[in-house]
Amino acid sequence: MKKSIIAITLLAPLSVMAQESINIYGPGGPAPAMKESAEKFQEKFGIPVNLTFGPQNKWQDSAQANADLIFSGSEVMLHKMKKEFALSNSTALYMRPVSILVRKNNPKAITGIDSLLSKDVKIMVVNGAGQDGLWEDVVGRTGKVADINNINNKIAFYANNSAEAAKKWKDDSTIDAWIIWNHWHNNVKDTTDIVPVEAKY
Repeated sequence: MKKSIIAITLLAPLSVMAQESINIYGPGGPAPAMKESAEKFQEKFGIPVNLTFGPQNKWQDSAQANADLIFSGSEVMLHKMKKEFALSNSTALYMRPVSILVRKNNPKAITGIDSLLSKDVKIMVVNGAGQDGLWEDVVGRTGKVADINNINNKIAFYANNSAEAAKKWKDDSTIDAWIIWNHWHNNVKDTTDIVPVEAKY
């Protein structure tokens, strides 16, 4: 569902039919869905789509010069982008579930947030790139301040963005769990299993 919805935002603006190509920029998280959408757009209309993604500082200057469309990973990220870009309109397309990524075969038998609260584990979170405060929003849903303190004391690494977190996950095998958007499992399938977060969170 997520990918097909993103495709709609590419197909909708008919004014692009007069363009020779479309330049699209955004973060790495939604990039797999955007790549698939761009390929379908090119197949249907024959208009090349130049897709650039990754940390914003890598593409910001180019995007300010020639971007036709910019995508973001969250509303937090989008509003930060508005400080750098004259974005004429924006639309939220889908809700992204939060999940826990664990080591392959789940050696710590983590089954959700409750497991992180009860077990002796090392956790990684992203504090930036659209995930500012994400982990505490999730953990704090039950209204227990003690749970926030519990998880905070188990966080072994705060990444500035998801790409940095992915590198840390690869380099540091002592990290047991990674709280992040569920689709990031697709980027690190060879080293992770995915654990859904309980409904109460």
